Amino acid sequence: MGVIAMDTATNALAVGVGTRDGQLLSGVVQRVPRGHSRLLQPSVQFALASAGLKMADVERIVTGVGPGSYTGVRMAVATAKAMGHALDVPVVAVPTVDAMARAAVLAEAAEVLPTRILVMLNARRGCAFGACYEHVEGGRFVQISEIQVLPIVEWMHSLGDDGRALIVRDWAGDSALASRAARSLTWGSLAGLMPQALLELGNRPEYAAYVGDDLHALAPVYALAVEAEAKWQAASEGGST
Repeated sequence: MGVIAMDTATNALAVGVGTRDGQLLSGVVQRVPRGHSRLLQPSVQFALASAGLKMADVERIVTGVGPGSYTGVRMAVATAKAMGHALDVPVVAVPTVDAMARAAVLAEAAEVLPTRILVMLNARRGCAFGACYEHVEGGRFVQISEIQVLPIVEWMHSLGDDGRALIVRDWAGDSALASRAARSLTWGSLAGLMPQALLELGNRPEYAAYVGDDLHALAPVYALAVEAEAKWQAASEGGST
């Protein structure tokens, strides 16, 4: 029996198939930002076949729920919900930024783990979706901020003062960010670890599992109103003054 994990909230489509104890059997990561809708289902089928499993062997599904772009986030969530209904198996919701932070930990040597990890996804206009994590013990990090959208300059205040923080971001070429942390990595250098990260976190009890009728409650984390909604809200507020 196996577990399928998937995420479409970043510019890297990630799919993994593994065991209930978090062992990765096969993974697919494709950096085609506008190709997620076309590539998700074939990637799931390929990962299953590579692991020697069939859809009927799946007993659990893990999905990244964002934050991220409106269209991108909902692809994995909608697919996971449909599969969960069809197979009558639980679907575990893992915030994408949590999995990104876990991927960063997997890439680090145990003796040089950062004190904090700041994960940011570009939300445009100088802002970023993100969350900050602090090292507690044994390579485990806990979230110390809400998942939200903030100006990038405000996110910098969460890094601490010891110079041992790590920034993970999905855009390149920002020396100002690198100067505020021990290191600054782009998501492209870590995305290959996303399937493993999702599988590991999907086994942790702190993440909600939805099954049966409860699947209706599973929803993406947008953290930011979609552009059309934001424009409508702005127009409404403008008309009421």
